[in-house]
Amino acid sequence: MKTTKQNFDAMMASERARHDEQMKEIFLSTLTLPKKPQKDGRYYVWIKNPAEKGGRKHIPARSIPELKEAVWNYVRTMPGTSAVDNHYLDDAFTEVIRAKETSVKTREQLASVHNTIKKYESTYKRYIRGTDLQRIPLQEIRVQHLDDFLHMNLRRYDMKKKALDGLREVLNAIFKRALRLEWTSENPLSRIVWEDYKKLLIPPVDVKKRVHTAEEEAKMRAWCHEQETLKPHLMTNWAFELQIIIGGRQAEVTSLKPSDIHDGWLYIHDEQIVDRVTKEIIFPGHAKSDRSTRDYPLTSELREFLGRFLPVREKYFPESEWLFPQHNKTGTITNGSLGKRYYQCCSDKGIVRIKGIRKGGHSFRRNRYTEVSHAKNGGTKLAAELFGTSCEKNYDTGASLEQKLQVLESIKSA
Repeated sequence: MKTTKQNFDAMMASERARHDEQMKEIFLSTLTLPKKPQKDGRYYVWIKNPAEKGGRKHIPARSIPELKEAVWNYVRTMPGTSAVDNHYLDDAFTEVIRAKETSVKTREQLASVHNTIKKYESTYKRYIRGTDLQRIPLQEIRVQHLDDFLHMNLRRYDMKKKALDGLREVLNAIFKRALRLEWTSENPLSRIVWEDYKKLLIPPVDVKKRVHTAEEEAKMRAWCHEQETLKPHLMTNWAFELQIIIGGRQAEVTSLKPSDIHDGWLYIHDEQIVDRVTKEIIFPGHAKSDRSTRDYPLTSELREFLGRFLPVREKYFPESEWLFPQHNKTGTITNGSLGKRYYQCCSDKGIVRIKGIRKGGHSFRRNRYTEVSHAKNGGTKLAAELFGTSCEKNYDTGASLEQKLQVLESIKSA
């Protein structure tokens, strides 16, 4: 099995090979290649090189593909040419990836970096690769080039603000790295007026459309009960029901342990991270953020669930350290397996999923947050504290267990 370093080295080797091929295409696109062979049956092209007699090199080949290879093999090792001395977006992007990977020390940090790299690569491939901007040397890129590039992408794609922000983040990382390496003398992105593109973005989906109705949630709970009866040993069914009850993140639910239930609370303090490069699963020992580490009260609804679930868990997995065990390398259910329960439930219960409107497990968080926000003695600060969000900068209300229980119980009795 490949180690993390081997995986990353393989990824970088692949990226370098792809980058070399791209640079080859960029350079060859600047040449005028012959359309037919000379009398000797060979194709020729002249390449400027001050070091050669006459200031240029005559390169022959028996076919156009061979001529392209011969030209590139000559040019790539020739100092003093634009193909070698100039740097492009591809060069800087490769350096961005390299810098990110080498700037961390722990395995947890590396997983986070790998996931950021995957996100960057996806953005680069979708919006930058194959465009005119990719073929312009970094030193020659001006604000007008970027403006044309942004307008082109906004015309060919339906972009939301989040997508444009992601593209801006990648471009900014590229130009900052290019400045650091002295491949360009300025960051033209700093002179872009981003407000100019607001009207070209498509509006975000109304959050009211991104939640399941009370009727749909009731169907989902009923589905959970059916599956728990049919397949009690399948822990993902139980985890899915808990996710609905507490509005928990997938990564939080899959990292829970029985020891997290104590003194009237469910203690949420860890998460499950999947490294998108190595596919390794990691538990960092802390939740998504400082705000995400929290205590959730054991409401009557939650106690009823645990009363049904814990004896079943004890029967099938008496020695596991995890709340939702599974027979795999980590010993617990994965984020992916929990997510599949959601999609299976929607399919079985005829809950329609509309293209372009994402709900998913986060829908339950929105519903629970809204319930607490509008409850008597509730509010956004208490909701932020219960569900570990950053909607309020000062989210800590200092509410006691009794106060939180009172609000949550009042919602279910309303």
